Amino acid sequence: MTKILITIDVESSKEVRDGVMHHLHYKEDIETPCKRIIKIADRYGAKVTFMVPLSEIWADHKEIVELMSLMIKNHDIQVHLHRPTPLLTEKELTEILKSEVDMIEEFTGIRPVAIRAGGYNVGKGGKWIRSILKAGLRIDCSVWPGVSTIKSKRVRDRAVRNEERYWGKGALYFDFRGAPMFGPYRVSDDNIARIGNTKLVEIPITVSRYEEVNPWKYRFDPKNQNMVQLKNTVLKHSDKDILEMFWHSNRVIFKGVDVSWIYMRRFEGILKFLARKGAEFVTMSDVGEGYREW
Repeated sequence: MTKILITIDVESSKEVRDGVMHHLHYKEDIETPCKRIIKIADRYGAKVTFMVPLSEIWADHKEIVELMSLMIKNHDIQVHLHRPTPLLTEKELTEILKSEVDMIEEFTGIRPVAIRAGGYNVGKGGKWIRSILKAGLRIDCSVWPGVSTIKSKRVRDRAVRNEERYWGKGALYFDFRGAPMFGPYRVSDDNIARIGNTKLVEIPITVSRYEEVNPWKYRFDPKNQNMVQLKNTVLKHSDKDILEMFWHSNRVIFKGVDVSWIYMRRFEGILKFLARKGAEFVTMSDVGEGYREW
């Protein structure tokens, strides 16, 4: 049976003020959902990797430190951040990443090994790859196979518009067309969506097929797939090394409406199914141990 990597992007609805990203609804979008996720995961012996944009949340919500102490008891914390990667120099990006890594280690005692770009915003070329490696990280999990800001209309019309409203024109770019659907794989020098021989390892978000019109529909995600679809994704791809389940904390209580009875029921259902099938739950730190010498 495949290894199961569960990643949760910990975030809220956001706004940028004075060049800093702020997360607006801590209790309903971050604290309550994450505690529920931990409770369910612990029930089935599942491990969860929380992708935490720590500096962004901590700016307004110092209580994130207490929540992180719960996360690291049986689970994992890694780097997540929202920045206009295409508009930053390599030096600026590297310094931001190093600062984020150091901050997580200072507050948790855990040295992160992995990152996901907020909004999948890795930009063009090798700047993202080089900056990650310079920051001491070994794994990226930003790739959403088949999706791009060029051809995926809903992404282009909504996500690009939002990021440019936050940061300015050209703030968001990614192109994962033709990316491997499954990992881990080592990336090329100048394209995170291509196999190469750098020291950076990519674990793409699991999708059951490439899709440009509605890519959410085929993502291994308790918000966008029902129980039948979640199970089918696992069974269809059970021969792969790792399947990555992915969702956001702020999709549990959505726009003030508690929809947890839907998503949490799916989450618990798929964990119960996976445990019964003998799946091995792993964290990013677990995976990183295998690439320590790369």
